[in-house]
Amino acid sequence: MSNLRQEMPRIAAMIDDLRRELGLLPVDRQIRRALRGESVFYARENGREIGTPMRRGTVEIYWDERGISQERPIVLPPIYIEMIVESRSKDVRVVNRWFGKR
Repeated sequence: MSNLRQEMPRIAAMIDDLRRELGLLPVDRQIRRALRGESVFYARENGREIGTPMRRGTVEIYWDERGISQERPIVLPPIYIEMIVESRSKDVRVVNRWFGKR
């Protein structure tokens, strides 16, 4: 079993900051929901990912019970956390987004 804190140190630090700011339970609840497949939290650092990324775009295509393709709008969650740290070169790019209400 791998240690995510060692593999994703910058993400771990950002999550710790969110826990201090917003409380342990709300942040951990978002992470657990994302691990179950809800797109409410996503983090990526150095090729390692955790959570469920938000679908991009405004509509999604699905197949109804008759097998006919349909289109429906994507409903964004009220809160979405995304953290991406890329350090492929000398530059480190950190994207830390919190959409929705707090």
